Amino acid sequence: MAYEVNAAGYNEEDALPVSVDATGIPQLRSLMLELPAKERLDALKTYCWGHLPSLISSMESWSVQATIARRLELREVVAKPRKSAEGVIATLCREIMSHLEKTIVATIQGRRKPHWIGEGVKQIRIIEQHTKSTTFRTWCKYDGNHATKACPHWNWNAEFLKPVMEDMGQAWQDFDEACVQTYKHCLAELLGLLNGIRGELSAMGDVVVIPSEPFMKSLAPKKRQLQAAFEVFSTKLQRFSSLIRLNVITDDTEESYLLKALVPVYRSCVEESGKGSSPRRVAKLRTAMMRGEPFAVIEPGVKASMKSELETRHEKLVKKVHTVFDVVLADFDSTFIVEERPDEARNVLRGEIRDFVKKAEVTMNVMMEGELARATTECSG
Repeated sequence: MAYEVNAAGYNEEDALPVSVDATGIPQLRSLMLELPAKERLDALKTYCWGHLPSLISSMESWSVQATIARRLELREVVAKPRKSAEGVIATLCREIMSHLEKTIVATIQGRRKPHWIGEGVKQIRIIEQHTKSTTFRTWCKYDGNHATKACPHWNWNAEFLKPVMEDMGQAWQDFDEACVQTYKHCLAELLGLLNGIRGELSAMGDVVVIPSEPFMKSLAPKKRQLQAAFEVFSTKLQRFSSLIRLNVITDDTEESYLLKALVPVYRSCVEESGKGSSPRRVAKLRTAMMRGEPFAVIEPGVKASMKSELETRHEKLVKKVHTVFDVVLADFDSTFIVEERPDEARNVLRGEIRDFVKKAEVTMNVMMEGELARATTECSG
């Protein structure tokens, strides 16, 4: 509405017809600047609270090595979560596809024929009434989105997509909200697997007290690493979901489903020539719309795109989660050894590492807090 009112221009001496805040541009700029900063801050937090403490705890575990009874049995307890993790992630991906079916796909199936097609046919009737034969052909030549000196800009595709945009907004919101809850549930399950190691080992009662303390402590930074892996998974998938949404509701992207379906129809209209070509062009576009061709590709396109992206995200998440649990098992193997052989030089090194760890934890905690404080200030500035 604001565009139509001010399309003819305005007097530069007058106030702007639309306030800067109303355009949303300042908020958009702030968001765009914040996104990379947030990612850098998250990466720093993961390093400070995850990777670095994990490295130090691994060193400490090696420094307090000891033999232990029922080692193989205890080791199986530590190894078990890795085997279960992939099943948890597979369930996550299945549930996301289920959410897609119940929200986005269900809306497409329910609205495509009775509403979108009907509105599209009405729009073609308006186009027919307001365009000459040559103008219709010219617009088809430019895929329904064009402007000339004599005719203002008119995007037929945007008109066809108006009801799609109205209907899909809530569906996409429902999908994204359902996915967020599923992410939280899956992460809680994985953290539960990690926490379960401590509980099961303690219940078995055969873990040597002194070496068990650093090993148990080494599990804490692994939580942050699992959380970071999930943050990457959810962020990447949410962004991909937004891209698919744009492909559904606009013709501004190269992968626009409607445009991909209509371009061959437009080309066919352009090829019509000779006597009676004008009504034949209109008839071709109307027939394609009545058959639902512009919207028929949306459902399979959305499902195929999300399935492909989930396969990629699933593989990467499994790899990251397995890496975390592999380090847990390596820490166990480093702490609880099969056989202790005399080695004075090694024992000296163990003592030096224990001294280093005591000093490093205090020193590095102060350094990390300072670094995180500076980074947080920079990101919020």
